[in-house]
Amino acid sequence: MKKKMAGLAILVVSLLLVMSTLTLNIQPVEGEPDNYLVTVQYKDGTPRLGAAVFVKTPQTFLGITNDTGQISGTLPDGGYTIWAKYPPGGPQFGTDVFLGIPEYSNATITADYEITAPTIEILSPQNRTYTTSSVPLTFTVNDYSPISWMGYSLDNQPNATITGNTTLSGLALGTHHITVYANDTYGNMGASNKVYFTRTYGCVTIRVQYADDYPRSNARVLWRNTTEWEWFGITNENGVATLNDTLAPGPYEASAWYPDLGTQFGEDTFFRVDANGDGSQTITVDYEITLPDVRVLSPENVTYINTSLPLNFTIYDFSSISWIGHSLDNEANITISGNTTLTDLALGSHSVIVYANDTFGNMGSSDKVYFTIADDIAVTSVVPSKTIVGQGYSISINVTVENQGAFTITLNLTAHANTTTIQTKETTLTSGNSTTLIFTWNTMGVAKGNYTITAEATQLPYETDTTDNTLTDGWIFVSIPGDIDSDKTVNILDCIRLANHFGHVNGNGHTPYTKEWKNCMNCDINSDGRVNILDCIILAGYFGQKWQ
Repeated sequence: MKKKMAGLAILVVSLLLVMSTLTLNIQPVEGEPDNYLVTVQYKDGTPRLGAAVFVKTPQTFLGITNDTGQISGTLPDGGYTIWAKYPPGGPQFGTDVFLGIPEYSNATITADYEITAPTIEILSPQNRTYTTSSVPLTFTVNDYSPISWMGYSLDNQPNATITGNTTLSGLALGTHHITVYANDTYGNMGASNKVYFTRTYGCVTIRVQYADDYPRSNARVLWRNTTEWEWFGITNENGVATLNDTLAPGPYEASAWYPDLGTQFGEDTFFRVDANGDGSQTITVDYEITLPDVRVLSPENVTYINTSLPLNFTIYDFSSISWIGHSLDNEANITISGNTTLTDLALGSHSVIVYANDTFGNMGSSDKVYFTIADDIAVTSVVPSKTIVGQGYSISINVTVENQGAFTITLNLTAHANTTTIQTKETTLTSGNSTTLIFTWNTMGVAKGNYTITAEATQLPYETDTTDNTLTDGWIFVSIPGDIDSDKTVNILDCIRLANHFGHVNGNGHTPYTKEWKNCMNCDINSDGRVNILDCIILAGYFGQKWQ
């Protein structure tokens, strides 16, 4: 409290000295007083507390800046030159500024230098343990002004000058601390926080494995650099044992034992620990325990329609393969020398496994692959003999079916007109062959109208491709006998069309399935394969009839 009172007394005395040198004669200015705000600061924006602020002409004392470097009040409207001193009885602080009331009522007086120390943050080293004798020294420096000098002190030693990030080399074992310094062009010195870190011996790893690099877990590892063996550790699931902060730089010897310290695994192996305390070595036994990796490429888990399939596979192993075989449908193994073919496969589901044995007696097997040998039938065409039939008369429909499988099959084939079953027929087909069945549709009692024709083959055992078992292709219009052009009326137009094709047999003279061929076939009203007088008589019997 005494120090604060003394400081206040000094400030009051300084103010009195300043005021005694001033002419407190403010000339009257027209207009009402308005507010003003003057800020006094350094180049880096740091506010200047305790600066005396004046109007220059006539010299008038306005007040002392607060902790934000500001002073405020009122002045009559007009223009003023404002300046500041710091300390109040000392030299001018910054340069004159203009204050215009009321338009320019805020002004800032800024010194051309700064007083803020640089901010320094050490990024490396961190507060942790290092196992190397060299550690990067990296840091950031932030300051308003350029930096004129940087350095660091390690373990309270004299500062070492640096130009930026560097490396701390030759670190001794034990605990260390470091501080980084930076000085700006205005002489402001900044310092980082002190960072503590530790240097220890490094990490030594011994890997124990088989000849195929397969790791040996739970092996006991020992080390020595004289005559006595010392405990190193037990290998993990990756076959690695680790020893930290123990071994000084130099040559060593390691041995591995499995399954216990009574059975050595491999031979003694030399290794070296470097200056950082790091080292590694691998102990390898001269045989392997890994099973051959067998993968079947063909067949796959799909359905086939062939009785013979390639058996293709890959085998990977560190050692040579001494035997290969396969088992089909859990039967006894069959010895093979490589890729082969599975022949005479029966209809139905199957499975296959491939086995391989290496020269160290390790037997590997593939995953069991399931596949199916199936029949496959397809309806390939549906062709009505004509597109218009007189109610009560018959029409033939040709349906072609193909055996796309590997076995002789017997199947049922059914033709439909819309949802009405026309006829079902049975047929037998050998592999790869097709046949055409003729279905006859008697339209006696069938309602007049348009009908879509569909043929459907029954699904066969194990058949999976059933999308082509059904085919809809063609339509038939049932109308009054003699309505050849399907306009629902028997008239002179039908007579003319029949006359144009009179005497034709099964559409001869026309390319099959063209429009003219269909018109010709539709003129055969009684479906006897000929356009003759009998068809004329039928047409005449219904001449003039119509329906809606």
